[in-house]
Amino acid sequence: IEVLELNRHGYLLVVDAHLMASAAWQNLGERTLRETAELDRAVRIAREYAGSSSAVVVAGDVAIGGMNVNGYPFRYDNGVAILGLNSAGQPWITWATGQNGPRAAAETTAPESTAPPEPAAVQAPAGLNTIEDPVAAAGGLRVERLHGTLDNTALFSLLRDAL
Repeated sequence: IEVLELNRHGYLLVVDAHLMASAAWQNLGERTLRETAELDRAVRIAREYAGSSSAVVVAGDVAIGGMNVNGYPFRYDNGVAILGLNSAGQPWITWATGQNGPRAAAETTAPESTAPPEPAAVQAPAGLNTIEDPVAAAGGLRVERLHGTLDNTALFSLLRDAL
């Protein structure tokens, strides 16, 4: 960002949210949420430095694993309060696909005494891409059109025009 700031005409910074994806592939809910918070902090700092002639775009490439927060957390529950099990003994976080899915009878050698803390509905070596819409957000000069639901080709056109 310090190098980009030297351009007096401004710049376009595109941020790819890959660390969250890496955690989601492994069905690691706490790490996924932690990486999300860190991305939010990094983007906030980038926007502070960007100035009025620059733009910052944040894009998630795909939705991975189908992470869900279940039930109805209390109004002030956040952080570690939504990890693990709720008061009914059910997991707060579950996944559609991934490493924590049910294993076939041939794969299990000994009965498991406890269920995984963040179970997946379908067993897979890693969380699979889901057909949920990925998230993109932008702020700054020439990226005002990024809002609502867009086709990915419209996002490409928006980025091209912002350059």
